[in-house]
Amino acid sequence: MSSLIDFALNEEYKRLEFAGDKLAEMGYMIDWKSFSSMLGSMPDNETYPEDTPDDVIVMLKILVLQQWCDISDDEL
Repeated sequence: MSSLIDFALNEEYKRLEFAGDKLAEMGYMIDWKSFSSMLGSMPDNETYPEDTPDDVIVMLKILVLQQWCDISDDEL
């Protein structure tokens, strides 16, 4: 079963690569690590002390993507 899942994932990656991965392009245009010092010092981050700087960066990327593509919270 895992080989079928691997096959499906590989096919989807190929399709996305052919279509152009806008998220990957966004990653090259913006230095996301430069935001980690600002985001890590936010008081709200004390709520989730186990979050790593990478978790905070992923959340920032999600919020930026949500704004750029006009995606609602439910759609996200």
